[in-house]
Amino acid sequence: MEGAVPQAQWKVCRDCNVEQPIDQFLDRRGNGRIVRKCLDCRDKQRASVTIQLFPFHRSSSPS
Repeated sequence: MEGAVPQAQWKVCRDCNVEQPIDQFLDRRGNGRIVRKCLDCRDKQRASVTIQLFPFHRSSSPS
């Protein structure tokens, strides 16, 4: 068939074991690489990581 659209490729996520379209596995850096975790699992992992911020001012003044 001419002009037929290929079916979407599917991949199973390493963490959640759910089969999803391949576009859910593209690297966030935009380099076209396919990663092992789906976008949903990567978002969950990123949300659970807390970043400790250091205060700009010290509680005691330097002598």
